[in-house]
Amino acid sequence: MIEKSMLDPSQLDYSLHYRAFHDETPEHAAMMAEYHRKMIQAYLPKASELPVLDIGCGMGFALQALIGVGFPEAIGIDIDRGQIESCRRRGFTAEQISDSAAYLRARPETFELITLLDVLEHVPVAGQIPLMQAVHTALRPGGRVIVQVPNANAALAARWRYIDFTHTSSFTEHSLAFVFRAAGFERFDIPGDGVLGRPPVKLWTRVARQGLRRWLVRWMWRQVLLAHLEGVDIRTIPIGLNMIGIGYKLGGVDS
Repeated sequence: MIEKSMLDPSQLDYSLHYRAFHDETPEHAAMMAEYHRKMIQAYLPKASELPVLDIGCGMGFALQALIGVGFPEAIGIDIDRGQIESCRRRGFTAEQISDSAAYLRARPETFELITLLDVLEHVPVAGQIPLMQAVHTALRPGGRVIVQVPNANAALAARWRYIDFTHTSSFTEHSLAFVFRAAGFERFDIPGDGVLGRPPVKLWTRVARQGLRRWLVRWMWRQVLLAHLEGVDIRTIPIGLNMIGIGYKLGGVDS
């Protein structure tokens, strides 16, 4: 008889995976903070001293980015002790918690902004909507949440879904929209890729040659999608490895 047991995520040492890609050197932290800034800056509210929260803060790269663009009251939570210790060594406000949804429900209408960057896919599927409902509860009226998840539309979607043992799912724009709606977000955006644009032409430079290769891959993958998704506006489909979603809580001056 096979013994059945459940892994408790809070008992896993996530650094076994995370530190294969990240370290605490100032150079790496600065590079990752800049990556996060570029990822989310277009979707941020106006800078303010209102509290903002990064769920699954890891080693604090998004916290560093948020503070750097004008959110000094950015705090982080994570279930992994090693990640929280790393954040604190780098001077960030961070707390180890065992239940993110309970943490959020205990703080109604507290945060101007909540980020879940590469987090929702780690949550068991049955817990994803309850977590996002708790996010909605914890946002101030007019506040917003920025979510980044693995994109099931991507050419390397299977690799991105299974690169991490603790991933439980991947998303299309439709499944992520369902999560937003079911969580109570009446307004949300999931940006597509838009117009592909022209390929680089200055091929005597290495950067341009790399850019051309990326352009060709994206063009060919769009043709695959067009061949199978008849009648769909391909520009509305995100095809990068990750997908961004922004949910807005109604009730503020910008609603």
